[in-house]
Amino acid sequence: MEFLGSKIKIVQYKEDYREALDQFELTERQMIYSSLPKEVLDEGLMDPNRRPCVVLNRDEEVVGFFVLHQHYQHEGYDTPINAVYVRSLSINNKLQGQGYGTEIMMNIPEFVQSVFPDFDQLFLVVDAENQAAWNLYERAGFLHLATNP
Repeated sequence: MEFLGSKIKIVQYKEDYREALDQFELTERQMIYSSLPKEVLDEGLMDPNRRPCVVLNRDEEVVGFFVLHQHYQHEGYDTPINAVYVRSLSINNKLQGQGYGTEIMMNIPEFVQSVFPDFDQLFLVVDAENQAAWNLYERAGFLHLATNP
């Protein structure tokens, strides 16, 4: 799905993207909060409720990755059954700081609607210490609904 005026395109995973995802890099600190795509990709491909997604820039370079997980029930949170979670969201370390995260979050609700048209709510979980992520999600219009110690 391409967004007019956007510098990204969000697409569902195709095998063509595997090599770029295998080379994806995150810092040690980022690894505390997310997973490398190669660590969660195959599990996502095997589960019919999950959709691995890739974010491309205008040069068709893989800049980001996340998994949409329908009907997921995160431990410690009471969420509706017809919810979709954004999981394992990350931007390749080499390409961070260029606004890709903000673009993803601004466009993700519409993209999710195209993948899971019957979803009622969109959720994500963020570590309380990950202030950069909190700021990003709030700028994109996500609301803080619960805190789990």
